[in-house]
Amino acid sequence: MWASFTSGTYHFLQDMTKKHSEYDFYFMRHQQSTLVYYEHKRKKSIFVSGKTFSILHTAGSILPKGFVTMEHIPVNDDGIKLFQDRLAALFPELVERTGVTAMRALRQEKKQEFVIMTQWKNERYEQLWRESPFHKEQDLRQFARLSAYFAERPFTNEYYMIEEEDTEESDALD
Repeated sequence: MWASFTSGTYHFLQDMTKKHSEYDFYFMRHQQSTLVYYEHKRKKSIFVSGKTFSILHTAGSILPKGFVTMEHIPVNDDGIKLFQDRLAALFPELVERTGVTAMRALRQEKKQEFVIMTQWKNERYEQLWRESPFHKEQDLRQFARLSAYFAERPFTNEYYMIEEEDTEESDALD
């Protein structure tokens, strides 16, 4: 299986995805930007620009509401095997964290980048986990062999799922 996402304005992304009713699309907002995510069986994405990842591990069904974190973790070539082994061993524990509704472990082949996408019931559950004593031992970034190049450091993006009523309210404001 494969997963792809791209970003842009909500209305542009919505118009683009309407042409592909065979997929379930998930819209997420980060500040003023919108990201759309979907899963598919072909390696080639419907998006002209964006990122495509192989799905390594999956748990739960993505819901139309909630809080999402995407941890981007670049890994050096010589550390890929070790990182994947640690990810496979730790993934069942990560899924069991309180408040997690869905989780995906993704790998982009071209850049040796992993993305750990976690959907939480709400932002507070993610904050509680970050403040817990388990965070340090479950933080996958500690298992990545980092590049010396600063731009290739791990980072996390946070999103809120866009619900239909959210878009109707923003349409009324336009």
